Amino acid sequence: MKTRILTAVIALPLALAAVFYLPMEGFAVLCMAMLGVGAWEWGGFLRVSVAARVFYLALCFSGFIFLWCLLETPQVLDATLLIAAIWWLMASVWVVIYPRGFGDGAPDRLMVAVTGLLVLLPTFVAMVTLQAREPNGPLQLLVVLAMIWAADSGAYFAGRFLGRHKLAPKVSPGKTWEGAVGGFVAGMLVVLGGGLWVYELQATVLQQYLVLGALVVALSIVGDLTESMFKRATNIKDSGSLFPGHGGIMDRIDSLTAAAPCYLLGLHYLAI
Repeated sequence: MKTRILTAVIALPLALAAVFYLPMEGFAVLCMAMLGVGAWEWGGFLRVSVAARVFYLALCFSGFIFLWCLLETPQVLDATLLIAAIWWLMASVWVVIYPRGFGDGAPDRLMVAVTGLLVLLPTFVAMVTLQAREPNGPLQLLVVLAMIWAADSGAYFAGRFLGRHKLAPKVSPGKTWEGAVGGFVAGMLVVLGGGLWVYELQATVLQQYLVLGALVVALSIVGDLTESMFKRATNIKDSGSLFPGHGGIMDRIDSLTAAAPCYLLGLHYLAI
């Protein structure tokens, strides 16, 4: 616990400084680097050679650069976010039916590779777009980040002290329904705060925004469970060891990979 808290105390100010003070180009480069580490960790699920993991990393970076070059094209942005939303709805079903869908228990490498692209590329697009969005792009991105941090913390403490009923025992035996409810409530408090103070929404639009927030918080739990599903299928405890007490990059951003693209798509749909 002490290690987790110390790591968070160090990492949190750095993350906030990047969100608020880096220009769009610098923030994009940072996101590429962070998600590049995530791509390397995801390559571990492939169970391939180091050379093959390097190739997968290069493929992900090519995707980041390609999307960065086309980021101002509305059709590309909308298509990327829509594909991400469809994928995460499919992932919701996949988590429920696990281990079905993995054949004999060893996931197909092509399936794992494609899944990694669906997880990582839209996350890059969503984070960079939110940070540059008008007005107050950094605050809009902070709403998503705070939503995830609150949900993760709420789930951890509610599960630790109240957890009794397993949420998805075949995917992640440590997670409980009590933890999920605690995380959902904590995340929704941030959503409400964002709607009132960041977006300054009036009653009708605020209600729609809260529905969006509820869907996004729920999908963030799916994002967490999806990475856990792949770790369990490949017998990997942590995706990496970059953050002491927290695991790797993917262990820290698994919820964000589902939340950020779907949140941004919802903002576009609601014209917020």
